[in-house]
Amino acid sequence: MAMVQHDLQGDLRAGDAEGLRAALLMALQAGDLRIGTADVVSADTAILQVLLSALQSARQLDRVLEIDLPPDGALARLLPRLALEGAFAA
Repeated sequence: MAMVQHDLQGDLRAGDAEGLRAALLMALQAGDLRIGTADVVSADTAILQVLLSALQSARQLDRVLEIDLPPDGALARLLPRLALEGAFAA
């Protein structure tokens, strides 16, 4: 089964969380997923919660979920401020 790419971009806020959650869950139900975050300009904790929830959903569905977090990206910079540095480690 091929891995599907889902790229996030722009300024992601709490208002985007529900739509993102639904899209990621639908994609995971269909197969393995890779999420790109290089084009995310900023994000809040609601988006991180959706990504953490997607990791749990992937485990429950026995799917592979890869989340690309470039070290200089907005999400990677947010993690230490929330004491979540290892939250997305494989």
